[in-house]
Amino acid sequence: MYKKPVPQFKLRRANISPPLRFGIWALFLVGISSAIAWGHPQKESPSIKSVEIGLEGNFKLGFWTNLRIAIEGGETDQPCLLNWSAPDGEGIAAKTMDPSSFVVEAGSTVVQERLIRVGRRRPEILVELLGDDGEFYDRDRLRSNQLNAGLMRSDELFVVELGNDSGFMKWVSDRIGQSDDQPVQMANFTSPLPIPTDWLALSSVDLMVVSTSDPSLWEPKYEAQWKSVTEWVRHGGALVLLCGQQGEIVTSAESPLKPLIPGTFESLVVQTSSAGAEMFTAAADQLLKESGESFTASKLVDVSGSIVAYEGKAAEDLPLVVASTYGTGDVLWVAVDLDIPPFSSWKSRANLISKLMDLIYPDLIADDTTRRGRVGHLGYNDLSGQLRVSLDQFSQVIVVTFTSVAILVTFFILLIGPGDFWLLKYVIRRMEWTWVTSVLTILIFSILAVVLFNVTKGSRVQVNQAELVDIDATTGEVRGTVWAHVYTPSLKKFDLWLDRENEFSKGIGRTLLTWQGLPGSGLGGMDAQLNSNLMQANYRSQADKPNDSTSNRLDELAIQVASTRPLTASWWDEMKGPISAQLYADQRNNSLHGDLTNPLPYTLDRAVIFYDNWAYEVTGDIDPGETISIEGQTVEKTIQSVLARRRVVDGNDVSDPWDPKSNNIPRILEMMSFYRVAGGRNYTSLNNRLHSDLDWSSVLARRQAVLFARAERPIAQIHNGDSSLETNYDQHTVMIRILLPVEQR
Repeated sequence: MYKKPVPQFKLRRANISPPLRFGIWALFLVGISSAIAWGHPQKESPSIKSVEIGLEGNFKLGFWTNLRIAIEGGETDQPCLLNWSAPDGEGIAAKTMDPSSFVVEAGSTVVQERLIRVGRRRPEILVELLGDDGEFYDRDRLRSNQLNAGLMRSDELFVVELGNDSGFMKWVSDRIGQSDDQPVQMANFTSPLPIPTDWLALSSVDLMVVSTSDPSLWEPKYEAQWKSVTEWVRHGGALVLLCGQQGEIVTSAESPLKPLIPGTFESLVVQTSSAGAEMFTAAADQLLKESGESFTASKLVDVSGSIVAYEGKAAEDLPLVVASTYGTGDVLWVAVDLDIPPFSSWKSRANLISKLMDLIYPDLIADDTTRRGRVGHLGYNDLSGQLRVSLDQFSQVIVVTFTSVAILVTFFILLIGPGDFWLLKYVIRRMEWTWVTSVLTILIFSILAVVLFNVTKGSRVQVNQAELVDIDATTGEVRGTVWAHVYTPSLKKFDLWLDRENEFSKGIGRTLLTWQGLPGSGLGGMDAQLNSNLMQANYRSQADKPNDSTSNRLDELAIQVASTRPLTASWWDEMKGPISAQLYADQRNNSLHGDLTNPLPYTLDRAVIFYDNWAYEVTGDIDPGETISIEGQTVEKTIQSVLARRRVVDGNDVSDPWDPKSNNIPRILEMMSFYRVAGGRNYTSLNNRLHSDLDWSSVLARRQAVLFARAERPIAQIHNGDSSLETNYDQHTVMIRILLPVEQR
């Protein structure tokens, strides 16, 4: 068989000169080095390393929370700015910008904290890093799938525990059961590091439990976090402070929590008797079962709060539980550690925690399904929703109901159909004229629609506003909360900011203007399963500067045709001068006596002084600087007769039911101010969770008095650019609350 010969090849070594061989190797090494450099370039400019939101990912819709950005430095020191955006309560992206730059040093990693509010489920958060000249450096994006795990509904309660496990989280978990619709979110942090340094970023926290037994919690590096907790309590937070073995450190003059301590630390006490703890708990078993067992407690003297549990023959021997206030917040001092024996192994520890919860947050967990269903048709289940609907009523705007539109559409169909046929057949008797009559009918109805629109929607920008101004007579601190609805009949963009009168305050502090969200899952609610509103243009604002009372601006805020934009603002300041009040309570019948002076440059009318279970209605107006006497110028009533409008009719005790559809703004603000005292959800059928920090019911429980009155003119005003919208105000309501100390006699 014939086989085709296979060609034979011989490899020959190329004759390359040594210089050329060296050049080839050099090019090869340069290529490898370039590839490595291309894959791992040196960072010339700063970059974003990580972005975190909330307390380790936990945040609540509609509340201020923390945005923590870690930034890596580049080759040189660089001044930087941050921009960040999130959807607001309408689903529109609100972009916030730094007012001034910060320096990122070369090769370093810095952490920047910012405030952010998220107003919609399934949000997207964008963070950009820029140079101070606007040069783009880097961006990072948090998508909805990264945020869902820690995102809470606007009406959900948030409980945080700092330190070792004291049993509170397990108690809460047992109470809420295994329901898919959990009303409470919980988080436990063994270190204060996740706590933001700006107290406003803790707004979403409803209750905080601090277990102090771990000495590492009190290292100096955490001082800023503990100061933030203290400020949060002062502005309305609720705190349980478990302070046993570390009592001397926690209560020392250098401790950031020192202002929260309701007394003076005397010593650590080794207690061998537990009768007081067992009696307070109503325990079925003993805490100290064997001879020689004991527990350590921190003893306070000169206690300023209410002692509700103690060991010994008298309350002053060893106060175990003290209920007190700091500013407008609540503090529950517990003189023992619940995370170590014998309390950690006590079978009745859960009963003890239940008693403590009843003191600090009695309605933390409650089944409101029935009450929520009673008002579900209104589209809101919170008092803030009722206030929002009330502020949407403008005197020059006529609301066209669905029934009116349906009647007009039906009339149009009848006219252009059967009516046109009858007219042409029996009157004109020319059916071909239908082209003329139909066009005329459409034209007439079009003109009618335009006329009705102009008549019902008004012709100018209008503003409705409600204000609640709080004054602490002891510290001189002033806080203002503003709700403003801006209406425009035509499409318009606004540059809005808040200006406030400084006639009685120093003009310092902080002012924040932002969007207002509707709690709940109704139409337009923050909890509704809707995507962001892509039909409207984004707008921008500037972050507030520390210790600057100048309001931030909402620039390029577009309001659609015949639409309203709900806004809210908060501001903080200090009084220019002291408040004169000499009030005392007669311990025999707990009645209030003494005098007080109006410290404001405004006349106060319809004033009521609330104290404990009593309400003292002032018989006339209180002029600026006027001093009134409780005995001579007030009418004493029970607090329920004022808040729940309770009275005796034909020998029966009756009260006016709460009307969730009422537009009485002063009445709504009154209910938000004393929600629990008035009966809470049992009376109103509504929650008060979005503005729960405004409820001063616990202040009355701690035997302090509150003057509640109406002022004659606005204290804060909305401005558009360089012009005030004062002439555009349709209605405004200003309510004043003054927290007054009461001496016990």
